[in-house]
This record gives sequence, structure tokens and C-alpha cells, in this order.
Amino acid sequence: MEKEKVMEKFKTVDVKYVGIGVLIAILLYFIVDYIVAKREDKIYYGVLEMDKINVSSEIPGKIEVLYVDDGYVVKKGQELVAIDDKENRLKVENSEINLKSSENQLQKL
Repeated sequence: MEKEKVMEKFKTVDVKYVGIGVLIAILLYFIVDYIVAKREDKIYYGVLEMDKINVSSEIPGKIEVLYVDDGYVVKKGQELVAIDDKENRLKVENSEINLKSSENQLQKL
């Protein structure tokens, strides 16, 4: 009888220690994984597919030439279109003429 009681206590103690050991092992695993992940740069590879994308221009104007077609692979900074800039060049020339005129008027004062 005593032997059975001792064995039962021993089994319950073993289960507690095994449970604590497993928890400690799991905790150590996540700590080590976190530390290693901080040291390494993670690089992900893949293909991004989109149905629609918004493209905008820094200057207004009509598209003169389209360099890419639907489905082309493009890179950041790649020219996609040529914009007719006649109107913008005329505005710049007009502004330069107004500036020179204003400078001349200022010199007369």
C-alpha cells in the first residue's frame, strides 16, 4: 500500500516537472527565435499582381507617346509616357518675359 502511495505521489510530481520543463523549453525556443530574427534581414520573394493601379504625373499635359502596353513589367522610375509639354513651355517663357519686364521696371525706379 505504501509503495502504491509513493508511486502515485512520484507520478504526480513527475507530471508537474515535465509540464514545467516543456513550458520552459517553449519559452526558450521563442526567445532564441526572436533574438536570431532581430539579427537577420528578412527578404521575401514573390510576384505582385494587380488589376488596377493609379499613375499620376508631376506636370499636367496630354500623353504624346505611350512607352508600355497593358501587362508589361515595369520598374520604379521607368518612363511610362511622354507628355506634350508645349503648353508648359509657353507658360515658362511667359513667366520669364514677365520677370524681365518686372526687373526692368524695378531698375527704372
